[in-house]
Amino acid sequence: MRELISERVPIPAIDDYSRYRFVAGGAGGTGHGGHSLIPPLTPGGMLPVGRHPATLEEIHDVFVVNAPHRDHRQRLYSALELYVGLVRDLLPQATLWVDGGFCTHKPTPPKDIDLVLVASSRLTRHFDEEEWRRMNQLLTLQNLSAQTPPTRASRVQPMGGLIDAFLIEEDDPADIALWDYNWSLVKGDDGKIIEGERKGYLGVAL
Repeated sequence: MRELISERVPIPAIDDYSRYRFVAGGAGGTGHGGHSLIPPLTPGGMLPVGRHPATLEEIHDVFVVNAPHRDHRQRLYSALELYVGLVRDLLPQATLWVDGGFCTHKPTPPKDIDLVLVASSRLTRHFDEEEWRRMNQLLTLQNLSAQTPPTRASRVQPMGGLIDAFLIEEDDPADIALWDYNWSLVKGDDGKIIEGERKGYLGVAL
């Protein structure tokens, strides 16, 4: 679960990620010996600063197969696979930013997978009421109330709480910069931001 920190931040530059290509064998890479764009993790078990492109298969190799708490992570990943299939039905050209404790090798197991769906407003502006209903079921809802059953909740996450997801427009530079800043923050086990530290996250093209 990730709390959004709002402040003015510069629009991030796009790095040349080709320098991260390598043959598997380090903390990153793929379990089947192929090539991966996921760079080796830092000594603290985190991604180096930047937005690193990846496939779902590479994410599974690095952050399930070769990560601590494999069985627990497999459940999260299974939810992610199903989630991506549902998103593709609505946003076939979106990009998924993947973050949170799942994208680390910290000794504590991740509670969920933090996601940002980055899509063009040209896709969402044509959504009808039914498509928005389906889309909202795939997003984290906050300050929620319902009549049946009587419910008041500060937060309801999709996929039984295993996914924490938000939607932004790729043609909104301020939102892109804000979420890039937040996804780069490092938090301690107490949930507090560690000043001066930054990490990376992943980008998956759907």
